[in-house]
Amino acid sequence: MPTNVSESLSPSFLAGGILIIVFLIRLLFKFAPILSNFGDIFSFISGIIQVPLQDIVGSPLSLILILSLANLFWYFGIHPQVVYSVITPIVMANSIANITAYTAGQPMPYVLFSVVGLACGTGFGGQGATLGLVVSI
Repeated sequence: MPTNVSESLSPSFLAGGILIIVFLIRLLFKFAPILSNFGDIFSFISGIIQVPLQDIVGSPLSLILILSLANLFWYFGIHPQVVYSVITPIVMANSIANITAYTAGQPMPYVLFSVVGLACGTGFGGQGATLGLVVSI
């Protein structure tokens, strides 16, 4: 096969391979008894990875630990935003769960996490709510 033809077809072969792998994963979720309870891969990832991480990060003690580690890393030159960027998606999912529960009239699952987050000054004004300190001075 000429090189220009093989170079133009190589993305097609990769796409075909990816399609076959995704199709096999879909069949696995459809016919495997253990995985068929989840329905699809998105529910599987949510149930196996996201929910336990939300519960771990959603505790006030873990928030205090994460904030303390961020400050410790800052001492060694690593900006806290690097640490926060790892947990930000989980914190946002916890906030969405709180909003959803509140609008449905149910108790909020991560309300204590939110209160501790506000008390530790992790929001407006940067690390330690320095802007609020400057305004009060």
